[in-house]
Amino acid sequence: MRGLEKREELEQEKKGFEGEVDVDMEEVEECVMKQGDKKAAGRSGIGGKVLKEAFKVEWVREEIREVVKRSLQLGYVAKSWRKSVGIIMRTPNKEDYGSPNSYRIINLLEVLEKVVERMVARRLERWGQEGMGDEQ
Repeated sequence: MRGLEKREELEQEKKGFEGEVDVDMEEVEECVMKQGDKKAAGRSGIGGKVLKEAFKVEWVREEIREVVKRSLQLGYVAKSWRKSVGIIMRTPNKEDYGSPNSYRIINLLEVLEKVVERMVARRLERWGQEGMGDEQ
């Protein structure tokens, strides 16, 4: 089963879903600017505030738009974006910190992945609103 999943993933990487996707800069900018400044960075070390500052540079804006556009066209999220950093934190006011229930795990995701996720969510929401009749 594991080999089958790997083969399907490799085939998707090769051919993707190649369709024309229109991504305008305003939509990307809105999704980038919604990133929280104080959110912890993922594996790359790039946090929301760093991405926002970099987005002010014209060529960086265009590169980010192209990366998001390509991801949407292929229907594929880069493997490096799918990996997260797990941070184990104590749950406050617990009597016994020897118990696993006294801890929780926070997963730190890549900010560019969050931008792509936000774009997909916005498009699905728009599609749902436009595609549904009054009876739904």
